[in-house]
Amino acid sequence: MDTLLESIPILRPKVERMMQLAPNFDFNQSNQANGYRTLISIVEKAVSKILENLAYFSLKPVDCTGKLQSIVKARAFIKDFFAFSALLPAFIKLFDFLALADSYKKPDEIMVFLNKFSRVEAKKLYDVFDDLPRACFYGRTIGFHYEKSLSLTYSYLVATMQTHAEIYERDISHGLQSVIYGGKFVLNNKLRGFCMEYMSRFCDIKFCKSFWCLAEYPFVQQLTQTMVNAVGVDNVIVVDGEPLKVPLKDGSGYVTVKMPEETPLVSIRLLSFEAREDMLNSDSSSKPKQSQSTKLLLHIHGGGFVAQSSKSHSVYLRSWAKELTVPIVSIDYDLAPECPFPIASQQCFYIYCWCKLNSEKLGSTCEQICIAGDSAGGNLSFSTIINCIQQGIAPPIGMISVYPCVLLQYSFCPSRLLSLMDCLLSIGVLDQCIMAYVGKEDPMPKFKISKVLNVYRGEMEDENPASNENGTNFTKWLNYLGKIFKRLNIEQSLIRPVSSFSTVESASEDIIWDEYVQNLRGLKRSALLDVAYNPITQDPRMSPLLTPDEILSKFPPCRFVIGSMDPFLDETILMAKKLVSLKVSTTLDVIKDLPHGFLNFVIASRAAKEASDLCIAQILDIFGSRNV
Repeated sequence: MDTLLESIPILRPKVERMMQLAPNFDFNQSNQANGYRTLISIVEKAVSKILENLAYFSLKPVDCTGKLQSIVKARAFIKDFFAFSALLPAFIKLFDFLALADSYKKPDEIMVFLNKFSRVEAKKLYDVFDDLPRACFYGRTIGFHYEKSLSLTYSYLVATMQTHAEIYERDISHGLQSVIYGGKFVLNNKLRGFCMEYMSRFCDIKFCKSFWCLAEYPFVQQLTQTMVNAVGVDNVIVVDGEPLKVPLKDGSGYVTVKMPEETPLVSIRLLSFEAREDMLNSDSSSKPKQSQSTKLLLHIHGGGFVAQSSKSHSVYLRSWAKELTVPIVSIDYDLAPECPFPIASQQCFYIYCWCKLNSEKLGSTCEQICIAGDSAGGNLSFSTIINCIQQGIAPPIGMISVYPCVLLQYSFCPSRLLSLMDCLLSIGVLDQCIMAYVGKEDPMPKFKISKVLNVYRGEMEDENPASNENGTNFTKWLNYLGKIFKRLNIEQSLIRPVSSFSTVESASEDIIWDEYVQNLRGLKRSALLDVAYNPITQDPRMSPLLTPDEILSKFPPCRFVIGSMDPFLDETILMAKKLVSLKVSTTLDVIKDLPHGFLNFVIASRAAKEASDLCIAQILDIFGSRNV
């Protein structure tokens, strides 16, 4: 019974320590945000939930002989109480890891780079990280730290992921089953958390690609298209790989830009709210068309470099096309691991140059090109500008980067710990994306969720009396809470004890790893350390945060938008601060409680829609026609 009471005095000084460190890593005094502050806020949310459940019993009498509705509600509060109490020991372990990581870096640094140490030392730190708890964040408490409108959405998302794992294992290519048969993972919180613990460590790259590609399924597309803005032009254009003769920025000559030899063709999607003169593949009817715009938005989609397309991102691009009233070109670059770095980087740079030379086909004169990207697309936006500067070509007039990954190295920082509880960008998915883009062969065998389901067998559910349907166990928990109230000096007279009982310990959620699992951990650790020491990750086009000041100082105005719950928060803040120090016009908007990938949920969340509208405002600001 003492998990809560024992954890609080241990946790308090650790939180206080982070509160002391947090101000050192804010973007500025008026924009106070970083991974330390986010973790503190998550602890506060968990404690608030615990107090909320305690208050329910301290303020309202509960009688197990009362109405069924009261019993069901009380049971839910009891389950919540123990689920959130179980988070406190997990937070202690997370904060202990941060304290350990601090010993590997200087006090004014927030990132720990594994490649700065010997492989032996790096292995030790990685092993501590790999042992950090995860299951407790994906069970009953899943998404509790997110903005309220997204919490339920993400619980269904994880349930869909786990059901898709069963379909993936059986090689059934029917995405609809991922939605229909996710009931057990939605209803059984412990099963969901137990399976996610396994998935977050050992998912293979093919599984990641197949799950993220669910957004491309026709039935998903048909559903989303009914909820988003209609546009006048939505066409796919295939661009051949003919060499381009691009004028230099200083007017001294030309430079030849080529498509990667491995990929002679690349597709782009042209979106426009209204058809414009000379626009390629636009309506050939006699209906009057708008004159060419002077502006163009060049968009690069996210998806971890391994999945998704311009089509899956049209859920927000269509509203952007309407509000911006400028043509949008979204690049369908080739995906890893089939096409690793630097193919996507080269393709995006090529398309930027192609747009400048073929502007009339896009309904624009391209006098002003703004580049935009989310997640992996944010990374590729950086690499496109870097390529422009290195080759002497005029870069875009500005860039908006939404929750970008600007450091593709294996490193640790406070915000990266959020991947241990992230529903969309779990640590396993992040690891796989980095390995795929670097070109490291996936060491993981085909992901088989049946193994963990066989281990589970419902035993963990039976260990927790609060989840047992037996009424005797339920009344025991009521008495148990009464004892907690007494220890906390909370008025106990309002709760009616039924009978005395001995202390019942919370169920352990530790996973029993067999030799098979231990072998997988070793394979993955070895592969990730290979990536950490791979010199390719030092390339600024792969890790923009490592770009030399000489290049960064030539960047156009940059706008960053990211959620406070994003694992990439700390590196994005570092990138923004670095640009500011080099006198580059830079703004950073950190949206409270939004996770990674929020643009994909604009039709499900008002907060996500408001964040998307903020992106539109920032793009208009870059174009010089701000409309806030």
